[in-house]
Amino acid sequence: RHQYSVAGTFTQWMPAGMVMDPEEPGIFRAFGRFGDQWSSSVGAFVEFFQVCVEEDRDVAWYPTLDVSKPGDTITLGPDNGGKERNFIITSPEPYMRFEVILNLNVIDRRKIVTWNWMDHALDDEEN
Repeated sequence: RHQYSVAGTFTQWMPAGMVMDPEEPGIFRAFGRFGDQWSSSVGAFVEFFQVCVEEDRDVAWYPTLDVSKPGDTITLGPDNGGKERNFIITSPEPYMRFEVILNLNVIDRRKIVTWNWMDHALDDEEN
C-alpha cells in the first residue's frame, strides 16, 4: 500500500503524512493551519499545496490550472507534470485549521483532492 502526503506552504513544502480514514478505506486526511500570508489579489489569507505519493513531490496530484481551488478544475496525476501547478485554499482569517482530503474512491476527478474547515465557525463560509 502506498503512503500519501501533502506538501505546501503550511508544511514549508516538506511532505507531511496523510492518515487513512479507518471507516472509509481509500480516503486519506492531513491537517494544517493557515498562516498569515495575505494575498491582496485574492483578498484573503492563502495556502498552496500538492498531494504526493511516497513523500515524492515528483509524483503528485495537482490542478489542471495553477492556483486553482480543489474542486474547481480536474485533478491531474499522480505524476511529475505539476511542477508549477498548485492548489490554493483561502481563508478570511489567519491561523484557521483545515484538513486536506485525498479520495481515491471517487470517479469525478474534480473531487480527488478536497478540503474542509476544522474550525466550525467557518463551516458556512464558501471555500
